Amino acid sequence: MKKLLVVGLCLLTHLLRAQDFNRFTKDIETYTQLLKMPAMAIGVAKGDSLIYFKGIGYANPDTKEPVNADHIFVISSLTKGMTSVIMQQMEAERKLRLDDLLNNFPNQYFTKERWDDKTTLAHILSHTSESKPIGTGFVYNGGKYNTVFNAIRSINKIDSANDITRPFTYEVEKRLIEPLNLNHTIAKYNAAKHEKLINSVARLYAYNDSLKAYTNSRLNFPNMQSGPAYGMMSSVRDLVKYSAALDKGTIISKERYKTITTPFYKGSPQGMGWFTSKINGLDIHWAYGYGADASILLKIPSRNLTFVMLSSTDMASATTRLGFGNPFNAPLVCAFLKTFVLNKKEGISFNKDITAIENQIKTLPSKFNFEELFAYATVMSFAPQSLTDGYPSSDELLKLLIKYYPFNAQWDTPTAYEIIAKSKDKTIQSFGKDLALKYWSSLQQHPGKSFYSGVILEKSELTKVEGMIKFKILSDYDNYQEQGYKFDAMMKLAKYYLPTDPTLAKKYLSWLMKYKEYIDRRDRQYNEAKELLEKN
Repeated sequence: MKKLLVVGLCLLTHLLRAQDFNRFTKDIETYTQLLKMPAMAIGVAKGDSLIYFKGIGYANPDTKEPVNADHIFVISSLTKGMTSVIMQQMEAERKLRLDDLLNNFPNQYFTKERWDDKTTLAHILSHTSESKPIGTGFVYNGGKYNTVFNAIRSINKIDSANDITRPFTYEVEKRLIEPLNLNHTIAKYNAAKHEKLINSVARLYAYNDSLKAYTNSRLNFPNMQSGPAYGMMSSVRDLVKYSAALDKGTIISKERYKTITTPFYKGSPQGMGWFTSKINGLDIHWAYGYGADASILLKIPSRNLTFVMLSSTDMASATTRLGFGNPFNAPLVCAFLKTFVLNKKEGISFNKDITAIENQIKTLPSKFNFEELFAYATVMSFAPQSLTDGYPSSDELLKLLIKYYPFNAQWDTPTAYEIIAKSKDKTIQSFGKDLALKYWSSLQQHPGKSFYSGVILEKSELTKVEGMIKFKILSDYDNYQEQGYKFDAMMKLAKYYLPTDPTLAKKYLSWLMKYKEYIDRRDRQYNEAKELLEKN
């Protein structure tokens, strides 16, 4: 009888888990059908065991090979997290200190004007090097992250012809890939090691809006290599191994892992190479990738859970604004949390009927409904309309959110301001104007929030002056020197003042050109500013 009871309990647990997984699968299918995802790999692990996997589409459309957990995808900026880990190893070995000045290391490949004499390795890893005072404001800068290569190269002096990144890729191989037996993870292609993996590499897909279809292309696999900020390739199964090793403390100590996953300053969404968030008091550590591809690696350490999403098209990152630091902007993250972390009654089921969505909000009220609905509003705002025809629009979803969650703190985020700034709906514009006036700007504020709140306010003659003040706060101070938000604010101020105060307008145009000179003089905006200066 006892044996039958145990078997019955095991069967019941299995059935309940299957039901939960069915819900997760349904959410995945809803999302991937919405964006017509051509190839995607999604996995959930408990420790180092993969407890859920779903492949979407074909890794190779010619052979119709379904995506599996060993298929290799480009992981772009997930590389940053690995760089942070190996630099923790180097610090533990006393080969460097993360509070070392970047100027302490010989510089050969980067424009020196991109950092000042106070910039440390930690400032670069935490994405706080553009703030004033330095280290006090987060803004994601993928390209600047590569400058930590100077420190790595000063330690590893390998000089490989035609391969300037070899000091980095060597360290990743010796410190992570080989010790963890990551057989489907690549930092630099090597024919002897990787030729047999060519057939495991997923094709890249790009959405062509005029054709209303994805087109695929082969990755130039033999020429692939990576730097500290992006470029590596991996699989779901290997990323699970890597995540489990971090939890066990086998590649860096648990104290050092805590260092890179703790907010760099109070209120920052970033530690060093890893984003850090919370849900219901639980820590979330995560990273994402965005190139010609999209990826997410997200961990709930207290539950020993890891979520991995790899995609060979950029759509899952292009439509989520994860660089602002909120993982809930991604519908698949919401789906994972709903199934594996929160009560199964939490959240909504997205579908084509806006009335049905509203009924869910009324029937099952939940704080998490805001996160999930806002995630879909974000996707609908930034996805090509030819993909999302027939679904509720971003405006329809935003109006539901305004109706039922007008005071949610998540409204005061760069993503919300950007979406509202795009909208032409009067209800949404009015809500955005009140929001932008309520939450005033500061030097530590994310520049995206300053810029888009200014865009919202400038649309109305009654608040245009307040909009210009937002742009001035962003433009007039010597911070965020590599951010497009700053340049766009300068251009808006220049055009605003040209008819009434040409001297002031020319000042903003000159500043814009100065900041852009060491980035790209061929830039469209640089040349527009130059032309306006010459005419006026």
